[in-house]
Amino acid sequence: VGSFFAVNAASYFVSAALIARTRSRPIDVAPELDRPRLLAGVSGLRVRPGLRAAVAMHALGVTVNTGVWSVGVAEVAHSELGSASSLSLILTATAVGAIVAGAVLSKLRPPRKVLLSCLSWCPLLPGYALLALATALPVAIAGTFLVGVATGAAYVLMTSATQESVEESLLGRAMGVIFLGSFGAKPVGLLFIAPLYAFLDPSVMFLVGGVVVFACAVVAAAIVDLGTRRYRAAAAAA
Repeated sequence: VGSFFAVNAASYFVSAALIARTRSRPIDVAPELDRPRLLAGVSGLRVRPGLRAAVAMHALGVTVNTGVWSVGVAEVAHSELGSASSLSLILTATAVGAIVAGAVLSKLRPPRKVLLSCLSWCPLLPGYALLALATALPVAIAGTFLVGVATGAAYVLMTSATQESVEESLLGRAMGVIFLGSFGAKPVGLLFIAPLYAFLDPSVMFLVGGVVVFACAVVAAAIVDLGTRRYRAAAAAA
C-alpha cells in the first residue's frame, strides 16, 4: 500500500515537470495588459478579512488529510477489517459525507463563511479517533463520514466566500490560489506524511493528525475572528 501511494505522489511531480516544459503560443495582447500572476490572486484574497488565513488552513488540512487519511483507511481496511470491499464502502461513505455537507450548506447559506470554513476542519478529530479505534466496519464508516463532512464543508464555505468577495477581474486568479491549496497540497501530504506509516501505527497517525488539524483550525479561526473585528472597528471609526 505504501509503495502505491509513493508512486502516486511521484506521478504528480512528473506531471508537473512535463507541464512546465510546454510552451504557449505567442498571442498579441495590448501592452497595458499584464500577464496573470499568482501573487495577484493572493492579493485579491485581501478584500475579505481572514480569507487568506482560511485558504492557508485549507491547504494545511488537505496536506494532513491526504497523508493521514488516504493511507490510513487502506491500512484499516487491510489490517482491521480484512477485505477490499470494506475499503470501497469506506471511500463511498467519505464521498457521501462531502455531498451531504455541500447540500446542507447550499440550503442554509450560513453567515461568516470564512470563520466557519476554518472551524469545519474540527470534526476531523472525532472522525480520525473513530478510525483509530475501528475494529468493525460501522465504526470506520462513521469516522470516515465525518472526514467527508469536514473536508466538504471547508471547501464549499471557502470557495463560496471567495466568490462573494473577490472582484471579477481577480476572481479567476484567487480561485487559482484556492485550487493550488486544494490539489497542489495533496502530493505534498503523500510525499512527506504518508511514508511515516512505515514507522508509526495507523492509530497513532490518525490521533496525531487529528489533534494537529484541530489545533490549527482553532488558531486559524481565532485569526479570522480577530481580523474581522479589526476591520469592523476600522470601518466604524471611518
